Amino acid sequence: LRYLTWGIEMACKVQGVFTYSRGRSRRMYWKMSVDLSRPQVPSMGQHDPLDGYLTYNHLRVAARDDTVLREQIGDLYSTRPRHNGPSGHWEPALRFAEGFSNLRQHERRPGHEGNDEGDNGCSERPH
Repeated sequence: LRYLTWGIEMACKVQGVFTYSRGRSRRMYWKMSVDLSRPQVPSMGQHDPLDGYLTYNHLRVAARDDTVLREQIGDLYSTRPRHNGPSGHWEPALRFAEGFSNLRQHERRPGHEGNDEGDNGCSERPH
């Protein structure tokens, strides 16, 4: 539980540092300085948003709370490529993440419905 909590806390704190807007699209820096003050590599790696998306979904499912990292997951999803070129690998990965999430649904504790008050899930601890 401790490592899950730390993973969620870290994801909440670094998400806004790695992602940014350029024009009408969302982007993600590939690497940041150790203190997160500036990008080390200002371009976006081909798989970075997808890796983050899958990792954050894994944390959300492990926390058994659909509100955990909701905003961050949406932000990473918005960085996905909008064309069917070599980055078309998002679709199978999204189906995998959805299937994984559905598979874990039966493990939820009775009576735990998550936080429906609009919180992005970062202030909540896993149960």
